[in-house]
This record gives sequence, C-alpha cells and structure tokens, in this order.
Amino acid sequence: MISLARASLIYEWRRYLAAIFALGFSALLIYIQTGLMLGFSLSMTAILNNSQADLWVSAYNLTSFENSGGVELKNEFYLRMHPEIVSVSPFLRYWCNGKTYEGEQIWAPLFGVDTDKKKCLLMPPEFLDEFADKLDEPMTVVIDRSFSKNLNLNIGDYTELSNKRVKIVGITDGYKNDRGGFVFASEYTFKQLATWTWVQFLMMRIKNPENADAVAEELNNSTWKNSKLKAWSKDSLFWQSQKWQLLESPNSLTFIFLSILALFIGVAITNQSLRSAILASLKEYAALRALGVSKGALCMVVLEQAFWVGIAGLVLAWILTIVFSYIAVYYKLAFNIPIWFVCVSTVALIMVSLISGLLSLMVLYKTEPAELLR
Repeated sequence: MISLARASLIYEWRRYLAAIFALGFSALLIYIQTGLMLGFSLSMTAILNNSQADLWVSAYNLTSFENSGGVELKNEFYLRMHPEIVSVSPFLRYWCNGKTYEGEQIWAPLFGVDTDKKKCLLMPPEFLDEFADKLDEPMTVVIDRSFSKNLNLNIGDYTELSNKRVKIVGITDGYKNDRGGFVFASEYTFKQLATWTWVQFLMMRIKNPENADAVAEELNNSTWKNSKLKAWSKDSLFWQSQKWQLLESPNSLTFIFLSILALFIGVAITNQSLRSAILASLKEYAALRALGVSKGALCMVVLEQAFWVGIAGLVLAWILTIVFSYIAVYYKLAFNIPIWFVCVSTVALIMVSLISGLLSLMVLYKTEPAELLR
C-alpha cells in the first residue's frame, strides 16, 4: 500500500515543488562547484595519472602535485638500495613562455621526456609509440591541442619558447591546466629551453605495483629517510592533490562558503514549504489525532515526506548535472564528480531535507486537535 506521506505528496504535489526545486538547485550548485574544482585538479594531475611510475618522492611539505619543493638527485642512490625498486627517474618540469598570434604572452609547463621507451616513466606507452622518435630530433616539441590553438600552431610549424626556436612535431589531447596546454620535449631539448633544472620529484618503478603503498611506507620509515622527503604511491599523491584542491587551495574558502550557503538556503526554503504544507493540512492532521493517531506517527509522516522531497530534489539535481557535464565536455571544460562525492553529498542533502522536516514539525507539535475541530 502507498503510505500516507507518499499519497499526500502525489495528491498535493504542487505544494512541495518549491522545496524540491530549492533542494535540487542547492545540490546542483554544490555539484557544479565540485565538478569544476575536481575537474581542474584532474587535468592538473593528468601527467601523474597517466605515468608509468608507481612511486613518487617529493619534498616532505608537499601540498599537491602542482606545488612541490625540490628533491636532490643524490637521494636516487638511497632509493635504488630498496629491493623492490627497479628504476628511478627525475621528474623535469619548467615553466616556459611563448606568444599568441595576437602578441599576448602565454605560459605553459614544459616536461622533459626520456625518449627511451624502456626507461621512460613519465609518459604512457601510447604517447611514446607516437612521439618518442620525433622528439629525438633536437629542439622539437609536442604540444597539447589547447596550447596549439592559443598560439595558432600546427604540426611542422616553428615557434619560440623561452626565446628559442622550436619545431612542433606532434599535438596531443588531455594535458592542460588553467593557463593552457602542456609542452613535451626530450630531456636534451628540455635542458636547452630551461634556464635552470629543478627536480620536483623522483619517479620510481617497482617490481610489484600492487605493493606501492607498502613500499612507500617502508621508505618513509627507513633509516635513510630524510626529514625533508616523502614517498607517495600514485593514488595517495592523487588524493592529496584532490584534498588540497577542495579544502586548502586559494579557491577552497569560496567553495566551502558557497556550499554552506547553498545548504542553508535549501534548509530555509524546504522548511517553509513543508511548514506551509502542514498548515494547509492541519485539519486533516487534527482529525487523525482525534481518531487516536499519535503525534509520533504523524511526525513520521512529515519526516517521510521530507525524505521523498529530498530524493526528488536530488534526482532533479542529478539530471541537471548530467546536462551540465555534457555542455562542459562540448566546450572542453574540465569537469569531474567522483562517485565518492556523489555518495557523501547524497547523504548530506537527505539530512538537510530531514532537518527541514524536523524544523517544520513544531507547528504540528504545538497544535491541539480540539483547537482545529471547533
């Protein structure tokens, strides 16, 4: 049988539309903010996620993949002493500058790639199969498509990076950040373009990649461990970057404030909508009280209504978020909402709906049936 709460929602659905839309748009605001922030973080860590390295060693005070101090190359000898480590390679990144066809200066991260397919840990095999041989030619680079659009460049064109002439030998997709696309060069070309060489990470391949977390913990607890260094598995470094982006980055305060504001607005409007629905049905509730139905049972009806209002609002938010994600993909915006966040936010928004229901119960609790049946 359909419960009284659901029957009331179906029969008087217009009274609950405001609450559904309030919760739906509150959830939509949170999803869009989170999707854009984590999408930005995902694009920034595309190098990390696509690399063949199982472990990364960084400065101990690392906040995210994009913000790391330097690592001294002498630590490579200590790392190679671990029986699980097969190879060690430096992570070379340098900010180079170029000019758009309109004369505007543009900055992009330049990465040094080992063109030996057996030794390279930075790039995936498919990248090396397509571009490694081309990058062996001195002063050649592969650029991301977004960078090529900014500079109006095509394969075979020449341009200046860091005031030196380079040739474009390939264009790739999916490697970009907020300032534009990434640039890839051989280690030789990298050293010609970089005015200084600063190793931000040491990348490692191990015998058993599934043991990456255990090996990282061993390294962090070993006798050689320098207080200025820390070992990370690929997954742990990725999650550290995601956490920093959401909670510690310069944009995180705005994200947290707007999320709390969205939740408060959702609570306020949902509470008023449920309160209005209860006031409109007070005589019916009073009749049920006169027939012997307890206040507790009526309160459960209101809470169930609040629960279904929350579910309807979430469904609306999911539909609109899916539509927005397709728009983001069409305009090549980085957008990513992981499943774990959907689960956490679903629980949080259902709780918001139930809290709104609890606040609206005050009307029902303070009303005596005799007052309404006169």
